[in-house]
Amino acid sequence: MAIKKPGDAPSRLNNFSCRLSDEDAKRVRAIAIAHDWPLAKTIQKLVVAALDAKVLK
Repeated sequence: MAIKKPGDAPSRLNNFSCRLSDEDAKRVRAIAIAHDWPLAKTIQKLVVAALDAKVLK
């Protein structure tokens, strides 16, 4: 495993934030509370793809 030096650019964005409408935030909370992990993973993959395509900032 390579040792990272300070200032090394990450190969992938690990942390991000985005603002959701109250309605969307409630949907995300409901998914988490229901432990609907397959749906949560799908959303995660879509968000990562959008970030990679620079659709989201």
